[in-house]
Formats: sequence, C-alpha cells, structure tokens
Amino acid sequence: MGPLSHLANEGGIRNERSLQTMETNPSTANEGRYAPGRSTLLRGLSTHRCRRGLTQRQLGELAGVAHTTVQRLESLSRGAYPRTVRKLAAALGVGPADLVGSESR
Repeated sequence: MGPLSHLANEGGIRNERSLQTMETNPSTANEGRYAPGRSTLLRGLSTHRCRRGLTQRQLGELAGVAHTTVQRLESLSRGAYPRTVRKLAAALGVGPADLVGSESR
C-alpha cells in the first residue's frame, strides 16, 4: 500500500481497492470525499460572513474549521456536511437554513 493506506479500515478489501484506485489515479483522488447526498452547498455563506464583517480566516477560527474550508464552501467547489453547517451557522448567529439560501439575500 501507498501513502493513503492508513485510511483503510482494518482488513477491508473494498477500502483497499478504493485506496489503490485513488493512489494510482490522482484525478479521482478527491472523488467520493464529499458524498453529494450528505453535503450541502452553502450559497448564503459569503453573504452572511460579509454582513458580520468577518474574513474567511476569522470565520474559520470562530467556527472551528479551517479557513480553506470556508474558502472552498464559498466558491461552491464543495459542499458542507451537516456538522460543519451547524458550526458555521452558530458562529454567524444565523440558522443553518439561512446559509443554504441564495447569495442574493
């Protein structure tokens, strides 16, 4: 196994095959990391962050997530898991549904 072998569950053949595929094909290394049915695009995140006068780094620190996560969520290049949505909403003082709304609010 390669550098990703520590991610495999103990003895999981299916996981070992997935890791082999990820290691041999870098273009698919991030596929499957964020399951479409489990993550949500946060179209209103940038709007609410700017209303609070926070930088991406400040919001990340307040919410307990990496500033690069905030950056990727705002660019809509990835979705957020429910736990991350709750953390960001709490840090911004809004409800989770407010972050899912459109940017034009």
